[in-house]
Amino acid sequence: MKEYLRFGWNVVISVFLTFFFIGINFSRLILPEAVFTFILVLLAVYGVASFSSLVYWNSSEGTELDEERKSKKILKVAGLALLLAVQIWLVSKVLMIYFRP
Repeated sequence: MKEYLRFGWNVVISVFLTFFFIGINFSRLILPEAVFTFILVLLAVYGVASFSSLVYWNSSEGTELDEERKSKKILKVAGLALLLAVQIWLVSKVLMIYFRP
C-alpha cells in the first residue's frame, strides 16, 4: 500500500475529531476555552496539510493512470475537499463565537 493513501484517512479523521470536540463542548465547556480553540485550529491545519499532500501526490501520479482510476481519484479528492470545507466552516464559526469583539 502506498503511503500517500493514508492522507485521505487523515483528512477524515481530523474532520471527525473536530465534530467530536465540538460535540463534547456543546452545552458546556469541558475543556478550557484556550485549549479548545487551540485543538480545533490544530485539527484544521492538520486536515489542510494532509489534503494538500494528497492533492500533490495524486497530481504527480496522474499521468500514469487510466481514465477510470483518474475519475475515481478526482471524486475522492472532491469528497475530501467538501469534508474539509465543512470542517473549516465549523472551526471558523467556533472561533467567531469565542473571539467576538
